Amino acid sequence: MPVIRPLPDHPNLANLRKQAKSLLAGWRAGDGQALTRVRDLHPRGERLTAMGRHSLADAQLVVARGYGFASWARLVQYLRLAPSAQALHTMDRLFQATLAPAGEPGTVGQVLDRRVEVVWQAHLDGRPAAGELLRAAGAGRRSDEAGEHDLTIDDVRAAIAREHGFADWAAVATHRDLPVDASFEATAGAVVSGDLDTLRALLESRPALARARSPFGHHSTLVHYVAANGVEASRQWQSPRNAVQVLRILLRQGADPDAVADAYGGGLTPLCALASSAHPARAGVQGGLVEELCRGGANPNGLDEDGLPLWTAITYGYPAAVDALARCGARADNLVLAAALGDVQRVRSYLRGNEPVSGGRPDRAARIGARGLTLGPDHLIEYALIYSAGLGRRAVAEVLLAEDPDLSVTEPAWRATAAGMARYHHRHDILALLEAS
Repeated sequence: MPVIRPLPDHPNLANLRKQAKSLLAGWRAGDGQALTRVRDLHPRGERLTAMGRHSLADAQLVVARGYGFASWARLVQYLRLAPSAQALHTMDRLFQATLAPAGEPGTVGQVLDRRVEVVWQAHLDGRPAAGELLRAAGAGRRSDEAGEHDLTIDDVRAAIAREHGFADWAAVATHRDLPVDASFEATAGAVVSGDLDTLRALLESRPALARARSPFGHHSTLVHYVAANGVEASRQWQSPRNAVQVLRILLRQGADPDAVADAYGGGLTPLCALASSAHPARAGVQGGLVEELCRGGANPNGLDEDGLPLWTAITYGYPAAVDALARCGARADNLVLAAALGDVQRVRSYLRGNEPVSGGRPDRAARIGARGLTLGPDHLIEYALIYSAGLGRRAVAEVLLAEDPDLSVTEPAWRATAAGMARYHHRHDILALLEAS
């Protein structure tokens, strides 16, 4: 068995390149240790060493695989991640090693037991990756907080349960004997990493994977993994730049664009998961993913025709998702929604009384989704200002400020004022307007 070494906590690309060049020099010189590494770690190692063929690209692949990465490109991709994303990616790779080998049975209980051991040992070793995962699952503390070393194995079990969509470790018991499909896990990994070739190959060999679900408590489909929300935190380390292509492949293979997962209390569609997800927004792919989902059949107005996807994008402050949903036909039939879209003309029309500010369906203006939080009907102008401020709709904010709104009013989702929303989303120009009012 080849020895897979962990990367140092602060890996350096220049140093890794030097390692590859050093390995190549030893390989060319016939050094025994170098030849053994190539044979053990390169997928064509025996053939290459027998033929005396060697290249820097092959040496880089050996170095990458020696650290547990499938390719040099994957290793470089990892190094370009932010530290917190690197930590989660590290746990993702460690977690994949807990799966049973292809063709061997594995269960939810076996996998989660192994993952508890992995995180516990990483915690004892003081590895940042463990701390990041535990914080994401609500069990960790910052290093400057007292009591971090009081973490117990039961705390880790609870964190692993939450990480996988279960309420607590006791809730895992009824699912322990469910099988874990190694092919599904590999496909989810290809989705997250943006590995199109692997994704196509896995789906071609087993088309049913496109509609399969995770056996873990969130019961997500692969489309939910594209949204990087509602699935394991260890799988939320990025949205790949080619995420739209990933989604297109899944949808063409028959994935359900409106599949419902059990994360966050249940009823989570890919569209709502996407509209509230930071990772695709940071990667600049959120709007494209929204449009691809809708082209694939997702309802832009939500399963209950209540506008929940649009409301979700608005309350989370993602203008690209808001605009994409509008392009896909999401209704914006009241003052608050028109303001969120930055539609100055319609906002003025509502304010002039040309149509009621609650629109044609007052219930849609007074509630965030069919069963969501309510908006006080006497403060729709204030709510319109709050959400337009968070979304950076300056022209709309200027129009609404002329109506002398009460700037102390808060919206129900985050209890934020217009100034608080602008500050949180770094809308500094709008914040200046509000503070001058």
